[in-house]
Amino acid sequence: MVFTKLSLEQVIDTYNKRMIEDFPPDELKPLEMILKAIDKGIYLCLGMVEDGKVINYAYFVKLGDDYLLDYFATIPESRNRGVGGKSLQALREYLKDARSILAEVEDPAFAKDEAEKEIQSRRYQFYLRNGFIDTNVKARCFGVPYIVIETGGLSDKETVCNNYKRLYKSILPEKLYANNIII
Repeated sequence: MVFTKLSLEQVIDTYNKRMIEDFPPDELKPLEMILKAIDKGIYLCLGMVEDGKVINYAYFVKLGDDYLLDYFATIPESRNRGVGGKSLQALREYLKDARSILAEVEDPAFAKDEAEKEIQSRRYQFYLRNGFIDTNVKARCFGVPYIVIETGGLSDKETVCNNYKRLYKSILPEKLYANNIII
């Protein structure tokens, strides 16, 4: 499994056909914001393509050799085949020169019910099984409580916090950042 950089057409198609289904509205940035970030060179959109179809995608905020995994998903038809785990391994290989890769996982402690808590706990465990570590950093992004996880080697909580803030500040207008990112 190999990731490739998605074309602008593939980014738009994936957003309109998959991301609006794969992510809740409160977690989804407007497509226009993503396209502007791509134009600024601070956003990377990767896809794993099988038979001409994107089966897994990973979108990142990128500053130098630091990354924030903004969106990661496997299309429903390819789920439960090990694609997600293999994709995370392929991503680490694709980004082998990265200093750090941060990601967010919904904090199960704030789930609205047991079913949601189970899904969020499984997602958290999935990332841990696939090479991410819990940084002990908690964040609230647009009202959603997250656990910040990382792979790459940032050594301490302060460095993780500073990097997380820096990555978000690069993509969000100042007022939007100030009103919606709490760490």
